[in-house]
Amino acid sequence: MLEVLFSLVIFFHASSCISQNYYEAVYLCETKIQKGKMHDGVNTLYFGNNKSIYIHNDWPSKEKYQNSGGAILVEIPDHEGFPVYMNHSKNEMTSKIDVCPGNRLFIVKESIPTINWTIHEETKMIGDLKCVKASGSFGNREYIVWYTESIPVPYGPYKLNGLPGLIVNAHTKDNKVKYSLISYKKSDYAVEHIKLPSNGEQITWDNYEKFTINLLLKVESLSTATSTVTNYDPPSDYAIEKDKYKTISAYKASRN
Repeated sequence: MLEVLFSLVIFFHASSCISQNYYEAVYLCETKIQKGKMHDGVNTLYFGNNKSIYIHNDWPSKEKYQNSGGAILVEIPDHEGFPVYMNHSKNEMTSKIDVCPGNRLFIVKESIPTINWTIHEETKMIGDLKCVKASGSFGNREYIVWYTESIPVPYGPYKLNGLPGLIVNAHTKDNKVKYSLISYKKSDYAVEHIKLPSNGEQITWDNYEKFTINLLLKVESLSTATSTVTNYDPPSDYAIEKDKYKTISAYKASRN
């Protein structure tokens, strides 16, 4: 028991020291999802003072269109890099929605997702970091991750969080999403990046769904006796969070 208490003291002391400074962790993101090219490439996590922001460095800077199973998907540009901002002191997460007819970006504030991690006994070295294996479910995908207690902060790539150390590697069991830590360092400039997203329209998730349904009804009102006009949800594997955008299909099912 004394060893456990001593370890906890060391952990919280180290965590406190790190939280008083600012750091950056650079990841390589590799996906096999419909909008993968938008997430893929170099991503950077900046954190310090119980706040963090995850930025997609290679997010498109120009609007593009792609055909996916007959549906036209729009790559909406974002000069902020489609960030995920977290304020751990307030348990708040601010991120963006880019699935919207009219090619608009919405900014949504929610609670930081709670992931029920299972920590395993298995360990391995990744570079010079001793890492521990953990598994958990997020966004309708099962993740296997490796984290290191050498960097005792609860951060990780994208929206993955809540472990007693920085996530070094993560991948989904369906092999659709993969993150690999490239580098980690103290950064005096990180604080300049850790700020609330501003490029977009503030909205709640409930209001986003209402907006989507109202737009659907407007589009369907253009239908005629010989042709039907409608909107559709993006494919199941469109986003990192599987089946996240099902507002239209759920609404259509409820009215049938």
